[in-house]
Amino acid sequence: MSLDGLHLKGKVGEEKHTFPLHADQVIIGSGAEADIIIPVDSVDARHASLTWDGAHLLLADLGSRGGTFRNGRRLLAPLQVFPGDEIGLGPEVTLTLDGDPPLAERDAEQKKEAPPDAEPDQGTAV
Repeated sequence: MSLDGLHLKGKVGEEKHTFPLHADQVIIGSGAEADIIIPVDSVDARHASLTWDGAHLLLADLGSRGGTFRNGRRLLAPLQVFPGDEIGLGPEVTLTLDGDPPLAERDAEQKKEAPPDAEPDQGTAV
């Protein structure tokens, strides 16, 4: 499964951008080897990654100088992200994760939202 259906959006400099996510791992940075290139001095060549592990979308800092942030809090370890979360790359760049989460992640979220006393239908005993 890939991250099709999700994208990052935000301003880079004065221009608005949308960056589709098309692979199970996406490297974000300012270097030519990054999948999403953010040409800003405060963004490292390989700044952060978004990785689909089959059940969750994880954001990780790749040892950047300026740090990677989720909703304003600096990452100390990889963290799960969801549509609507803001991803900060150093002090100058903030992108928003937007779109539909991968199917497995949506299913997990829906199970969390089920009432605690709800049980799956076990059918009729024979």
